Amino acid sequence: MTFVELLKQIKTVELHEIRVDLPEKLEVVSTNQNLSQLTAFFDQFFGKPLKAPNEFPSGIAKKYAGPYGGIRSDQTLYCLHDGEVCSFVMIWPWSDNMLSTVKIFQDKVAPVSAPSGKAVQSFFKRFFE
Repeated sequence: MTFVELLKQIKTVELHEIRVDLPEKLEVVSTNQNLSQLTAFFDQFFGKPLKAPNEFPSGIAKKYAGPYGGIRSDQTLYCLHDGEVCSFVMIWPWSDNMLSTVKIFQDKVAPVSAPSGKAVQSFFKRFFE
């Protein structure tokens, strides 16, 4: 699956709102009820999240999320770095526990140096298993 195909798949899910719809960036609001459909697409494209919800962010997650506003324990971060482009998904739940903002985008300059691969954490996986 390509990044463009991922964006198309996201739009097949019933969304509460589409805020930004560009070739390199999609920002949507989803009901938390429909979020599992979106995360299935993200898991397929990125692998497991670099930072799952209700986990404390690791140092690498903080470095990747820092230029985009940082990351809290209730938020989710997916990241895929192919050597040239870094693809991200950031899921920010609302305080109403009903909706979440989902930002999907690419950045040509990765905020931190990382190996290429299915997901950034794949490099670190061998040290933690």
